[in-house]
Amino acid sequence: MVDLTELMENEVFMAYASYTTIILSKMMFMSTATAFYRLTRKVFANPEDCAGFGKGENAKKYLRTDDRVERVRSPWQPPFYCFFFRLKSVLSNLFLSVYPNGRD
Repeated sequence: MVDLTELMENEVFMAYASYTTIILSKMMFMSTATAFYRLTRKVFANPEDCAGFGKGENAKKYLRTDDRVERVRSPWQPPFYCFFFRLKSVLSNLFLSVYPNGRD
């Protein structure tokens, strides 16, 4: 097992950790911003989300798309849904767990 202080001195691990933190922070911020825009403009994607604003036919008027909400929602989709990003993350994590000091 690798000591934690040894990992903190490793440049490869620190780069991986910092880039991962940036991506995760961006995803969390953008999902919060999307929820804020959806609630303030009362624009929802499915009937379950707008159930608190009305029942039956009254709730259907909230099922629509808005350009401002889509502008906030679209930037965080590529890192979240992209298969290659997930594959790269898994392989990078696997590489760092097997070779914590790089290829020595």
